[in-house]
Amino acid sequence: MGITGGLGFIGSNLAKRLLESDINVSILDDLSTGLENNLLGLNYEFVQGSILDDKSVSEFFNNVDFVFHLAARGSVPRSFQHQKLTYDVNTTGSVRIMEEARIRATPIVLISSSSVFGSANIGARSESDPKNPISPYAVSKLAMEMASQVNRLSYSQNSLIIRLFNVFGPLQRSDHDYAAVIPKWISAAIEGKPLDIFGDGTQSRDFTFVNDVVKILISCLSRPELFNISELNVGFGRPVELNEIVRILKKDFKNLDTNHLPARVGDISRSLNDTNLFHTLFPDFQATPIEQAIAETIEWFVVR
Repeated sequence: MGITGGLGFIGSNLAKRLLESDINVSILDDLSTGLENNLLGLNYEFVQGSILDDKSVSEFFNNVDFVFHLAARGSVPRSFQHQKLTYDVNTTGSVRIMEEARIRATPIVLISSSSVFGSANIGARSESDPKNPISPYAVSKLAMEMASQVNRLSYSQNSLIIRLFNVFGPLQRSDHDYAAVIPKWISAAIEGKPLDIFGDGTQSRDFTFVNDVVKILISCLSRPELFNISELNVGFGRPVELNEIVRILKKDFKNLDTNHLPARVGDISRSLNDTNLFHTLFPDFQATPIEQAIAETIEWFVVR
């Protein structure tokens, strides 16, 4: 089993669950954002290198028969500051991984982002909705998706795009300028600092707990029929405003203050998944309630 970006936030949560199930795991990670401490004490194969490096990619694929491709240059704001690197990693690097998987006939799950839909206010986003990215990050992910679709059509590549909606949870970093909102706010709350809110806080997101995402990803190993659909949105149709996240945090941090700042370029006002296809494929799946997921995330930040 292989995971690119396996020492990052989602990748290390996935690797932990697989290793706990006695599944051999090989990881390719350049440690640009991933941390070896995320899997401290666990036994896995590790190739330290970039998805842009042919030697590292080839070495990684020598030991895997299935790949989860999570390696990416994340963050919408960061993508505006570092456009070339964003495209290099998320598009060119992903094509390199896809090409190696195609040559070796290795099934591959490619992790994409709800940001590809852009900001058009059309309600919940289904897999077939138009893609109108408004940031370099979103463009880089959409280019990866389109390359995957070309490989499916031209080479019958065994691949699946899983498009995630605002994932959060334990192991997510908060210690850099481009950290996601929930870990950043939890870290600030623990330190007694005000929460920076870009805009009025009415922006809503389909926040998705990482443990739920991991369950869906692992199901791909035992459900080959999922590869017939080519793409799947993973979000649970629960729009939560940023102001609501503040309210939840205030239950644990009574004296929490907020600091409103101008809205950021590239931020979208609303992100919500249309769950029709998801519920067809996973009719019995129960998503973790948002307050429970935040409580578990706070607990990890406190005891880590």
